[in-house]
Amino acid sequence: MKKPAEGRIIINEAGRGLWPILAELLGQSFDEPWPLASIKNLMAPTGCWALIAEFANDEILYPCGFALARAVGEEAELLSMGVIPEFRRRGVASSIMRALASQALHRGARAIFLEVGVDNFPAKHLYRMSGYVEVGRRENYYRRANRELVDALVMKVVL
Repeated sequence: MKKPAEGRIIINEAGRGLWPILAELLGQSFDEPWPLASIKNLMAPTGCWALIAEFANDEILYPCGFALARAVGEEAELLSMGVIPEFRRRGVASSIMRALASQALHRGARAIFLEVGVDNFPAKHLYRMSGYVEVGRRENYYRRANRELVDALVMKVVL
């Protein structure tokens, strides 16, 4: 896809009808895509929700990013977030993070937690710029496509 030069970012909640698009975005955002069935299973519990980011240009919407999250009581968790390569470094991820915080507050959360690979420098930078701080570490948490195990940082932001 040729990315549009200019436009605006629109973030909306993604209901069940958009989950196939979320599966495609996941596949384009990560080394190992998730099948639609995995998204359905992840979104099944009460308190789960999804956001979709679209880049709007000349009345055309380009799906370009997503977030999967859940809220239980006063805590929310970012389960997964991604932006497809063609739309990175255009403010999509920071727009998703703002929408995530707004949705979490709306759902009664007072803090959001997430886990991120220690080797994912762009994501760690985004999260720190969004106010998250490191609160823990999980050893050998992620298995990369090359089978390497990497630690995860547990991060938190108070809303």
